[in-house]
Amino acid sequence: MIRWFALALGALCTANGYAVDLPKATPESQGLDSDRLLRMLDYLQGNGFDTDSVLMARHGKLVLEAYVAPFNPGIAHQINSATKSFTSTLAGLAIAEGKLSLDDTVAKVLPQYADLPNARAITLRQLLGMQSGLLWGDDPKELAQMHIAQDAGRYVLQHARAPELVGKWNYNSGGSHLISLMVSRAVGMPFADYAQQKLFTPLGFAPVEWDKDAQGHVNGSRGIYALPTDLMAFAELYRQHGQYAGQQLIPRAWVDYATAPLYPVTPDSPLDDFYGAQWWTTRNREWYVARGGGGQYIAVLPRYDISMVITSRRYAFKYAQEPDFNALVQYFIQPNTQDVLPDNAAALNKLNARIAQLLHPAPQSPSHSPLEAELNGKLITLTEAGKPAGSFRFDFAPDQMTVSQTWQGTAPGQRQFVANIDGTWRQSDDPQSPLSFRAHWRDAKTLEIEQVVIRQGWPITYIFSFNGNHVHIDFKDVAAAWEGTLQTAALHPASHD
Repeated sequence: MIRWFALALGALCTANGYAVDLPKATPESQGLDSDRLLRMLDYLQGNGFDTDSVLMARHGKLVLEAYVAPFNPGIAHQINSATKSFTSTLAGLAIAEGKLSLDDTVAKVLPQYADLPNARAITLRQLLGMQSGLLWGDDPKELAQMHIAQDAGRYVLQHARAPELVGKWNYNSGGSHLISLMVSRAVGMPFADYAQQKLFTPLGFAPVEWDKDAQGHVNGSRGIYALPTDLMAFAELYRQHGQYAGQQLIPRAWVDYATAPLYPVTPDSPLDDFYGAQWWTTRNREWYVARGGGGQYIAVLPRYDISMVITSRRYAFKYAQEPDFNALVQYFIQPNTQDVLPDNAAALNKLNARIAQLLHPAPQSPSHSPLEAELNGKLITLTEAGKPAGSFRFDFAPDQMTVSQTWQGTAPGQRQFVANIDGTWRQSDDPQSPLSFRAHWRDAKTLEIEQVVIRQGWPITYIFSFNGNHVHIDFKDVAAAWEGTLQTAALHPASHD
């Protein structure tokens, strides 16, 4: 999936009627360099980061807001495990209200699990710090099993518990979901309603979507869909030690506790590898961040009075190549100690031009191959590991192509979409699950088709290699491949919407 940047400086930034409640300022007026921020945007577009939005504020003033097409300001983005920091915040509120204690066991709060030894032993403090000792394989299959389990809480608690891991950090999304179940029971209302009342409404969030488990409980470990501008409000809440718009929404003591370097991720953790209460941080708290798979970040840099939001389009469970916030400060941000720089209209104009280009890339000359005439209207039948896998059909036009696809397996189906071949994106008509597509010829025998699930940051790139009637299809970022055979007879023309 793919996204592009765009930034608005010095003007009111809105998204579907919702706005960041922050004044706007030029980077230089806040001691930041527009030229360095431009280089940062380009850096975050490469190196495997594939960022699709970047927002930055200093001293409470928004100096950077950028989006990368096909992502745009009006689309809510799934933040994956950055959800955990919202869950922690709501746990802190329940504790402040006297409805929970860090030393409460799961069984005390959720007596339906009192028959399980783990529930009687594991505390909220351990869950927040990921020190429960549960043996949890935090991968897509484990999360999927929890999601469909008849009772997600029982599923998590039935995992084996290793005594030697109790009190040591071990990443566990199941524990984060248990936290949300405990908070919900303690406050006497659904977790999503509590979040709406205590956070989303006071912060001015647009309507929030949230993945649910089989029992209808929202997932405390992941699954929030929110606008980047709203995520910036959450970052600002923490930058201001729990205050927002003049109100103390969460206790300052909780902000300090949750974002403190409480636990080393490894026995000899480097500077940037510590954990608080569902927040990642550094040994010296140079920065702390809510982090989600696929490149989702809500960050605060206390020393520089900076808050940031980054969303990305990397494959959801690909954690390699994460930006280092220390490096971002050193090479791109470098706040001026005087908190102000001379105006630099030329650099600011370049930054704004880059932002506009990222959100609205200019069409390019469409890429073409002599093979188009041979492929047009013909069927490519697919096999995977020797078994039928479906088919593709291409119908070419001067600046776009219509792709008709079928697939087989446990959930067979079919679809048709149009992909631009001029470098721009074309979006599907489904508002609930918008997709965007584009295509280009890498060379005369290699066709690449890119698909982005816009709200979820999931890219799928098909790479078709043609050799006579044989077609090999690889997937970028996914360990899978199909073999195809080009049929000789053309089919009836595809319908064009």
